[in-house]
Amino acid sequence: MKAHQSIKLVGIYSQVKGSNLLVCKVELSLDQKYLFDP
Repeated sequence: MKAHQSIKLVGIYSQVKGSNLLVCKVELSLDQKYLFDP
């Protein structure tokens, strides 16, 4: 499967009430043209 993949990973560290909160955002983009191509 030769799909054009675009992956974006965004991590944000924030201190909430003395605790470390890690927020991760992952965006996965696949070319549907190759999505179901074996």
